[in-house]
Amino acid sequence: MKQSNARLFATTLALAAWVAPAAAGGRGTTPPPVVESVEIDPAGNRLNLSGRHFGSSAPLLVLGAHRLEVSESTPTQVTAKLPAQLRPALYRLTINNLQPPSEATSLYLQFPTPAEPAASPDR
Repeated sequence: MKQSNARLFATTLALAAWVAPAAAGGRGTTPPPVVESVEIDPAGNRLNLSGRHFGSSAPLLVLGAHRLEVSESTPTQVTAKLPAQLRPALYRLTINNLQPPSEATSLYLQFPTPAEPAASPDR
């Protein structure tokens, strides 16, 4: 009997609209966040982002209509809690590093359907 993984990771799912950063405009400006990879852990209710320009303090993350609680943050890594009972669907994720000029990056994530348990053969 094969045991299913307790954690399901989806990397770079449906990055349908990845806003590439513009060149930094001038002195004192911070480029918008750049997302290089996404890991979704529905079992642990976590979203992990890797990239650049997330800011020196926790960025503002909005998934659909849900503001996410950031649990860990560095300029290149962000971990946030996902809302409980998040339904499988395509969601827009907006990341704002809250640095002047406070530009945001948006992308779309497809949240997977929870894995169904394997059917046991009848004996």
